[in-house]
Amino acid sequence: MAYSRDAVKALDDKWADKQRGMGSYNSVFGEVKIPGVEGLSYRVTLGLNVRSIDRGTYTGMGVFSDTSTAASSASLDKSLTTNWTVENLITYERFFNKHHITANALYAAEQTHYDRSYVTATDIPSDHF
Repeated sequence: MAYSRDAVKALDDKWADKQRGMGSYNSVFGEVKIPGVEGLSYRVTLGLNVRSIDRGTYTGMGVFSDTSTAASSASLDKSLTTNWTVENLITYERFFNKHHITANALYAAEQTHYDRSYVTATDIPSDHF
């Protein structure tokens, strides 16, 4: 069964499906030349990512069903993901006459954390919310 835009709008408070999301992806770095050791440098890169999604749905009694007395239902879904990264890079670069040498040492760490809450309900007594 297909529903037109007007048919869905006419449902008013008998149906809702709303989602809101936000994301922020960030990184920053700093680099220093190590004093007293020609060609030696240190660089640190920090990253932080945050993503949030909130969604709520409601379907009134009999909506999108062949039976006008089909139970109403609703759900709330919230999630939050955070991720951080740290990268440490030491570089040694030297020129010897016609020769060039570059050596890198890298250590990196990261962590991701995910939280989600999801709840549903049926047989909601009223379409007014």
